[in-house]
Amino acid sequence: MPSKSSSLKACKVCKFLNPLKAVACENCGAQKFSEAWSGLIIIYDPDNSQIARTLNIAKRGKYALELY
Repeated sequence: MPSKSSSLKACKVCKFLNPLKAVACENCGAQKFSEAWSGLIIIYDPDNSQIARTLNIAKRGKYALELY
C-alpha cells in the first residue's frame, strides 16, 4: 500500500496532482481527491507524447498512475 504524499493529492477524475490546499482540480475542476496514490508521470509535451496519448492526457503537468 502506498504512503500518503505530504504535499500533493491526486484528482479522482483525471489523476492530475494538485497541492493539498487545492479545493478544485487545477486540470479539470473536479472536487474529488485522493491523498493515497502511487506512480508519478510528468508530461511536458502532450501533443507529441505517445505515453500521454495512451493515458488520454491532454494537458502538461504531473499525474498519478494509480489511486487508492
